[in-house]
Amino acid sequence: MNQNKNNLKNYQEQVLGKIKEIDDIKKEINYQSIIDILHNLNNDLKKLKEGHNSSLKKDLLNDQEIINFEKKIKKLEQKKAKNQAKFTNLNNKQKELFKIFNKNENVIIKNKREIAFISEEIYKLKDKLNFLNDLEKLVNDYKDSVAIENEKIKKLKEDLKAIPKNNQIKKYYIKEDIRKAKKQKLNLHKSKKFTSNYKNKIRKLQDKLKNYQDFKNKIKNENKFYQKLNQRIDNTLNTSIDKKVDDKYSFDVKNLNVWYDQKHALYDVDIKIPKNKIIAIIGPSGCGKSTFLRTLNRINDNIPKFRMHGKIIFDDEYDIYKLRSIYNHYKKIDLTDLRTKIGMIFQQPNPFPMSIRKNVAFSLKISGFKDRALTEKLVKKALKKANLWDEVKSNLKAIATSLSGGQQQRLCIARAIIQQPEVLLMDEPTSALDPKSSAAIENLILELKKNYTIIIVTHSMQQAQRVSDYTAFFYQGRLIEFARTEELFNNPKEQETKNYLKGKFG
Repeated sequence: MNQNKNNLKNYQEQVLGKIKEIDDIKKEINYQSIIDILHNLNNDLKKLKEGHNSSLKKDLLNDQEIINFEKKIKKLEQKKAKNQAKFTNLNNKQKELFKIFNKNENVIIKNKREIAFISEEIYKLKDKLNFLNDLEKLVNDYKDSVAIENEKIKKLKEDLKAIPKNNQIKKYYIKEDIRKAKKQKLNLHKSKKFTSNYKNKIRKLQDKLKNYQDFKNKIKNENKFYQKLNQRIDNTLNTSIDKKVDDKYSFDVKNLNVWYDQKHALYDVDIKIPKNKIIAIIGPSGCGKSTFLRTLNRINDNIPKFRMHGKIIFDDEYDIYKLRSIYNHYKKIDLTDLRTKIGMIFQQPNPFPMSIRKNVAFSLKISGFKDRALTEKLVKKALKKANLWDEVKSNLKAIATSLSGGQQQRLCIARAIIQQPEVLLMDEPTSALDPKSSAAIENLILELKKNYTIIIVTHSMQQAQRVSDYTAFFYQGRLIEFARTEELFNNPKEQETKNYLKGKFG
């Protein structure tokens, strides 16, 4: 155990040294500035060479000016080579960080296996202890049995003396009884000795059990240490890596195919969803609109025999079906966190049978949020964003199901946005509402666009034209056309889109 303790201490000191190295590297790494320098150098070189070549053609410069040009070019090329070397050096340091991270991951996996093994050993030891403790209890009972046997032997001996010598048969049986009683007594004494020896074993097993439990706790603490270290390394990697992302897209869907058992529901869908825009999805019933929407936050996972092929990149970083970053293999996202970032509003309002306040705060409660004062502020803010605060502020304790249909739908939107998602998915949110409530929801959608990307499935082409920035037309499981709403409705490129807008099917 002392050896393990020393090994752990030495390794921790070694890792702390690596952390210091990582912090130093983090201060050095600034990929973007180096890329900018290289970019500017390339532009300068290009301009100089163009000027040099055109000057030679026109023969307007003298020899000295040409020499000056060539010196400038040479100087810039040297500067470029120096920065490229620095860039290569930083890349090598980046690889070292990944090696350290990978090593820590392996240690954590190894420790988890060791904890599982120790847990199994503890279970076996406890089982042995229970058996030996039961045995000890039996031996204590044997003392009374020995006393009874002694009494029986004494009585039999007295009976033997009283029997006449000619009564040999009765004498034989009594002697046999005495022999059996002595044998029973001897067995009892052996059992007592056996258990006495095992008392030392019990004590040793208890000490071993305690050592195992202490070691298990140490390994757990070691795992916490490595997890914190990995978090620090992860943060360093994330701040230093050059992602080269286009921040304009919430989803980048590539070659998406979806099946329900043998039914092929979506075929080769490729689409990029811009950020902070409203995207309407239109098309006839059964064309795959809702399937596509539910695939974006993996609600379809709960449907039996659902399967998909392709990629969906969320927020220009996470592959949502692998739940990890496309830039940093070690950076992962939990499915619950993903669904928190991608809220969902369904066709029928679905408030819980509890108060308005509890409905809105429900997601905060199940995520373990306990600050009551801050919860009240967040509930108020969410209801204001959903344009419902003025209507319900005087009666937040009222049951949510007592609200009208339009109010219930806005309550569900408030419940979705209290966790501050980045995207709101809406599956025909106004189809069950009257025109006045539908207009209120549409106005709300237009206001929410400032802070959220909104994807809305609708059967109303008028609604799509009123609220959306972009429109996607689906037909028979395929994405037929995706364009700005005004362009798609006024000048569609595909014949199927033209036929649908003219009402020839759907």
